[in-house]
Amino acid sequence: MKKIIFNLLYNTLLTKNFILPFKKGIRYVFVFHDISNASSFHNSSTYSTDIKIFENNIDWIQKHFKIVALNKLTDKLYRDDHHSNLASIVFDDGFYSVLESAFPYLNKKKIPFAVFANQTAIQENWLWCSSLLIAKKNNNVKYLENIFRKIVEYNKLSFEEFVRDPVTSICDSKLPNDDYSIFREPEYERDKIYLDEKDMKFLFSEGVIIGNHTKTHKHLSSCSNETIKQEIIENKEYLERLLNSEIDHFAFPFGFHTTYNAYALKIAHQAHSFVYDTTKNYLKFSNQDLIPRIALQNEDKAKLFSYINYPLIRNLD
Repeated sequence: MKKIIFNLLYNTLLTKNFILPFKKGIRYVFVFHDISNASSFHNSSTYSTDIKIFENNIDWIQKHFKIVALNKLTDKLYRDDHHSNLASIVFDDGFYSVLESAFPYLNKKKIPFAVFANQTAIQENWLWCSSLLIAKKNNNVKYLENIFRKIVEYNKLSFEEFVRDPVTSICDSKLPNDDYSIFREPEYERDKIYLDEKDMKFLFSEGVIIGNHTKTHKHLSSCSNETIKQEIIENKEYLERLLNSEIDHFAFPFGFHTTYNAYALKIAHQAHSFVYDTTKNYLKFSNQDLIPRIALQNEDKAKLFSYINYPLIRNLD
């Protein structure tokens, strides 16, 4: 019975545009990762959005929100002439496809956006999580078995369970000495996957806001305090040297409350004006230690409406 009621509520209310027309000044952050088609070497069902679906999502967001730069969205004093509902577009991890596939479309439509980047991705063209997912996509059993033997606790997980969701499995495990070098695979660094320093400088010159996403995208709640501080502060300092500009925005890798801890939250707030997680909610400016962001991948219009309607219903006055 509960399932029937939920399905009725979902299909008749959550997936329809019945709240936004009556709201003013609601603010959402929408986050994407890789924008590529299935044929791309690094495309993953975990983080990639089809190019055409991405464009459709942007059109949908632009239809229902005024899209503004992240520094305007986070400014509580900012209001446009009509007190519009506002949205910002951001990308995590700094995939090269942001420049190759997303930038031309956003630039043509004069839509501002931000990129949260990692030093390792920029300088070395790899991150542990994408290497792991590329191995899964290519059914690299030898690579996956090596990771499984050295890291995953056998009594909790079988190899088959690990392969189904390898990133989550690693996040639930403890890496020895916070060392992620075991994930490196030169074969997966052959093609360009991430924005390099030249790309980052170009996007910054085009008005793109650059944010801190840690040095190597580690699962911070499983790291020592020393490593957490290095991940956050060293990446901030690197980006500031690279761009000759202060970095005010920080987004936690993965962004779920289980993937960071109180110490990571403290360091992030000490070093940045704005700190983000990945929660399906809107920006309230009160009672929020973290600015929420809604992660999008290949959603249709019904799912997009459900993402924005649910927190509005939950917080009805």
